[in-house]
Amino acid sequence: MSESHTEPIHVLISTGNPDKAHELRALLGDRFVVQTKNEAGFSDLIIDETGSTLEENARLKVVGLYRALLEEGKDPNALWILADDTGLFVDALDGRPGVYSARYAGPGATYADNVHKLQKEMEATPWQNRGAHFRTVIALCRNGETETVEGILEGRILEQERGTNGFGYDPLFYVAEEGRTLAEMSDVEKNHISHRSRAYRALLKKLEEEGALVKDDDNEE
Repeated sequence: MSESHTEPIHVLISTGNPDKAHELRALLGDRFVVQTKNEAGFSDLIIDETGSTLEENARLKVVGLYRALLEEGKDPNALWILADDTGLFVDALDGRPGVYSARYAGPGATYADNVHKLQKEMEATPWQNRGAHFRTVIALCRNGETETVEGILEGRILEQERGTNGFGYDPLFYVAEEGRTLAEMSDVEKNHISHRSRAYRALLKKLEEEGALVKDDDNEE
C-alpha cells in the first residue's frame, strides 16, 4: 500500500453521471487516467444505494463495481476503484435532503425537480435560518482495501436560482465568502472551493503522505 506511483494511475469511477465524471477528471488531473463504469462496459450495472449515510453509499458503489469486475473475470486490484456520494444538508429541514439529495423529488427525479421541491419546502424560511452545507464522502479501493475521506462546504439556500453553470442544487447554493452561488462560478472557480474538490484534495494529500502517490507541487494551495 505504500508503493509510490510515477506513471499515471488507472482509476475506475463508480458513476454513470457525466457531470460528475467531468468534475472528477478536472480534480484528479494528469496523474490519473479516469474511466467511468459506463466507459468500462458496466453501463447496465445498477448499485442500490441503500445506505443510511454517505459513507455507506460510497462504499456500496465501490464494492459493487469491485464484485462486477470479479464476475467478468477481470482483476479489480489492477486499478483503483473510486466512488463518491454527496448530500446537501439544510439546517431548517433537519438535515434534509441529505443522503437522498439526488432523488429528493422521487425516483428518476431531474435536477430541476429536486430544486423545485427544495424551494417549495423552504418558502416560509427566513434568510437567517437558511444555512446549509454540502458534504462529499469519497471511497477508494486499492488492493481490496477501502478507505474514505470527506469534504464540506458551508453556504445558504437562496429563494431563487442564480447562475447557469454546474448542476444539481448549485443554482440555489450561495457561498457567502464568494458572494455568489456555485452555478455563478466557472468550473475552475468551483473546483477550487467545492465540497467535492475539498474531499479530493484530502484524498490526494492522504495518498501523498502514505507514499502511494508522488507529490504534485502544482496542486498546492
